Amino acid sequence: MNDTDKKLDERLKKARTPERSAGYWEDFPKRVTAQLSGGACAEVTTSAGSRRFWGWGLAGACVALIVGFGLWMESSIATAQPNYTKLYREIESMFPNQIRAIVVESGGVRLELSDKPDIPSSTPLRVDVCHDQQCGTYITFSGQRIRVNAESWDVLADGVGHVLVAGPNVVWTSAEPTRRAGAYHIDAQPLRMSS
Repeated sequence: MNDTDKKLDERLKKARTPERSAGYWEDFPKRVTAQLSGGACAEVTTSAGSRRFWGWGLAGACVALIVGFGLWMESSIATAQPNYTKLYREIESMFPNQIRAIVVESGGVRLELSDKPDIPSSTPLRVDVCHDQQCGTYITFSGQRIRVNAESWDVLADGVGHVLVAGPNVVWTSAEPTRRAGAYHIDAQPLRMSS
């Protein structure tokens, strides 16, 4: 033996066996046998503290995901209001001076167009109509008619910014917004073009 081998031998004799848990020594022969017989992976036991740590970590991650998802859904619902100004501008750019009404009902959009560009340019009006818990929004102009259920209603605007809605059984004005219009709840105003 040379000097290097002697020093190594002495060091190995002085070295202590690392302390291991009882589970480690119980599974040691299985792991050695598995590695010698073809490299199969043996089961490794985990301590109860380690399992508890992972359990709390997983539970914390789940709570964080649930809270985050809830906050995201709350903000999504709060911002789910359609941008009627953008909708009007995009449709008006495709059909200039042809829009009689843009109707938004039950998540769908329906267009009522003139055959030719003969609708006078004016401020678009937004008319919201609710009846039996079903609501619709109409983007139209003064002097146009909207179809609500089976009735035709006239929509008119005065020079002060008030909107009048009149039909066979309905008369409503934004000058008296709390006034009931039969079984309908109506709200109307000029469409804000700044947003």
